[in-house]
Amino acid sequence: MRNEPLHPEDIKCAIYKRGQTLEGLARLTGVNSVNIRKALRAPLFIGEQVIAQFLNVHPKELWPNRYDKNGNPLHPHASANHLKPFKPLCKAKERSM
Repeated sequence: MRNEPLHPEDIKCAIYKRGQTLEGLARLTGVNSVNIRKALRAPLFIGEQVIAQFLNVHPKELWPNRYDKNGNPLHPHASANHLKPFKPLCKAKERSM
C-alpha cells in the first residue's frame, strides 16, 4: 500500500472513466458538489465516502494519509455519530496480475 494519496486529477479521471463527473456524482448521491470537490484536496469525510463508494475502493486506498492502519479516519471533524462503516456499492471483481 502506498503512503502518498492519489493525485486529485487521477481520482477525477477514474470517476470520468466510470462514466461520471464530479457534478454528476453529486446529483447521483444528493451530496453537495462542493463537498465532493473539497474532498479531493482536503479531508472531508462525506465527500471521501461518496467518491470511494463510487470507485468501489476503501477511502484509505485513495487517501492513506487521512486514515489509520485500521481504516478509521484521522479527520479532526469526523465525529463518531457521523461515521458509518465503508460499504462498497458493488462487490469488486478480483484482479488478476
